[in-house]
Amino acid sequence: MRKFFWILLSIGIISCGKEESIVDSPKPTPVTPVEEIEKPSMDLSKYQEGRLQLKAEPKENPLENANQLILSVLPDEESVKGTLQLFDKNERGDWIPQGKTYASGIGKNGLAWGLGELPEEMLGGTFKKEGDGCAPAGIFTLGTAFGYWDGEKRGFDYPYVQSLSDARCVDDISSKYYNQVLRERDAEKDWNSAEEMVRKDDLYKWGLVVHHNEENKAGAGSCIFMHVWRGEGKGTAGCTVQEESNMHAMLKWLKQDKNPMLVQITKDRYPAFQEWFGLPTL
Repeated sequence: MRKFFWILLSIGIISCGKEESIVDSPKPTPVTPVEEIEKPSMDLSKYQEGRLQLKAEPKENPLENANQLILSVLPDEESVKGTLQLFDKNERGDWIPQGKTYASGIGKNGLAWGLGELPEEMLGGTFKKEGDGCAPAGIFTLGTAFGYWDGEKRGFDYPYVQSLSDARCVDDISSKYYNQVLRERDAEKDWNSAEEMVRKDDLYKWGLVVHHNEENKAGAGSCIFMHVWRGEGKGTAGCTVQEESNMHAMLKWLKQDKNPMLVQITKDRYPAFQEWFGLPTL
């Protein structure tokens, strides 16, 4: 206020206790506050076909508090081969790439919407179901990392558990343990089907839980992980996969306090996600 007074004094609007009027001074044009300017809605008509339809714009950004991002992009909704890239968020809120993009794989039948951090009312088309061979599309928080070795020797700065021989992930939709990882010795077995967490083919040598269907809705898809691939171009039952060295490097990069998240989407839907959620330029 004091600085403003001296500015007025210096230009003669106020002088030595005498008030002077300015004749015919133009009135300032009212400026609408930035927060009151409505952003035009996106034209969603081009996103109304196929499995991954977008019916409405999101009301909030689930990535707002994320400071690490795993970005999985697929050429189209039926593709098995995609790319992964890791990003850290800097102090200005920009996503900074950590290394280059590299090859990845997903479900043998491509993508369908998963149950993650996007509200179901904004999505249309096809949702993931148990046994459909699709990986979940959308935005997801991440669960525990896992592998075959003692976590204390791995040097991870992220929650990690060692998979033991009787560890299972239940994919039987009639089980009360559906979509849960547990040890057989700790549960009253009521399932007829479950994933062995220590596999002979070592695909779960290194892995990371993706929080798809956290409410364990029967039949909505279960046991979604990121893990080691069988080989480039070979689809999965619904997981996202990569070469072993990249999977291990990802686990070493993860930081629990940075709230890492996964975005998995097709290239043609990416512009909408980029605008809504502040994603990096491809």
